Amino acid sequence: AYHSVASEIIAGMVRGSRHWDFAQLRDMWAWVTPTLQNALNVCSVDTAADWALAIHYIVADFDPRRYTPLLDLLLASPLDISATSAQQAKRIRIAQPMLLELSWRGARSISLRTIELLQPYFAHPYKVVRDRISAQIGHCFRSMYEPPRNAKQLPHVNP
Repeated sequence: AYHSVASEIIAGMVRGSRHWDFAQLRDMWAWVTPTLQNALNVCSVDTAADWALAIHYIVADFDPRRYTPLLDLLLASPLDISATSAQQAKRIRIAQPMLLELSWRGARSISLRTIELLQPYFAHPYKVVRDRISAQIGHCFRSMYEPPRNAKQLPHVNP
């Protein structure tokens, strides 16, 4: 229950900071970043869904430059090898809404960065972590896909 409330408060604060000046934003991120880091480290697998929903709410239809500290936090250390497999999968799952919501807005650079960070863990010993990594990589490639821009590049289908 505490994590649900905390995730909603932090998401609302970050989302509501749209019209704040730079000094207020700097102060907010100075408080939110360590608070969120601590919350993500201690949250259970059950409350990870609340945090993933909060991340989704923060980044939904929002300019990615507005939440750069959040991107840096989520992409800083994808996996802690000393953690359990459930905790490692939780960490990947919490970052997933960010990639899904970015779509075309800066997703290519963030997707490439995510793939680069997760590449050393492709042969992870735990299946649940490998499954989360593969889902994350799939989202990365889906977000980087660019459809053909003109009719000549489209495949021709005979009626």
